Amino acid sequence: MSIYPYKVFETIIEQGSFAKAAEALGVTPSSVSHTVSKLEDEMGFPLFIRNHGKVTLTDSGKQLLPSIFDYINTETKLDQACSEIAGLSKGKVRVGGFNSVTMAWMPSIIKEYQSLYPNIEIHVKQAGYTSILNDVNAGILDIGFITKATAPGRKMIEIYDDPLLCVAPSDFVPENKTFVTPEEIKRSTIILQGGGSEADTLEFMGSLGITASPHLQISDDSALVAMVEAGLGMAIMPSLLFGTKPENVNIYPIHPQPCRTIGLITVQEQFLSPAASEMKRVILEYVKSFDL
Repeated sequence: MSIYPYKVFETIIEQGSFAKAAEALGVTPSSVSHTVSKLEDEMGFPLFIRNHGKVTLTDSGKQLLPSIFDYINTETKLDQACSEIAGLSKGKVRVGGFNSVTMAWMPSIIKEYQSLYPNIEIHVKQAGYTSILNDVNAGILDIGFITKATAPGRKMIEIYDDPLLCVAPSDFVPENKTFVTPEEIKRSTIILQGGGSEADTLEFMGSLGITASPHLQISDDSALVAMVEAGLGMAIMPSLLFGTKPENVNIYPIHPQPCRTIGLITVQEQFLSPAASEMKRVILEYVKSFDL
């Protein structure tokens, strides 16, 4: 079978509906629907549940998802390998990054990559650690940034130790004036990051026997800082978020200094396309440029 039906399948997963997939592919919704129906006929079972314009995978579709993306990645790698013979002139690379990496690192990484390979499409997904991990494992993303605490047993390249900081209300002053101790954190209400980005904070707090407030778990970083600003508690947040210090809160190092270890993960090496391999190289070179 042609790879095209699987590309349609991939685009529906990425876009979330037949109509949006059709727009992305430059075809009509009826054409997408016909392609899917034909693919389902050949499979012998439905792949999608259609519901008021939105689609979700059936259980059978979920089981096939990793195999379909492996097939697409293999075909893509072959196609790009052919292009590489004459120079890396076409292809697509899909990268997943959590909020702080997407803000602090990805603009420079994308700019560098585009200067080298202007014809390669770059797709960036901003999401929480777990979502990125699952999408790389399924082959939906080629490369992803996660932290060691997210998946302790997962093979990754450890690239950066990002200090965890204490974000406190503006009227809070630590006992020693310049840093916060674990004992001070234990005596405070801790507001937790949510949205799958809390693994490192929970690991640190667990080592101290601290419990976060069960009522305040905020997935948006700016909203979390606003909660601290209102005096509702403290937050333990990574340094990478604070290129510019927010107003009306104080930010202190913690002593002894905890860190989250940021790592780079990829699809299995045999499925990594030339475009994705080059993105991996550009990312690693970028991180090496830091004055660590």
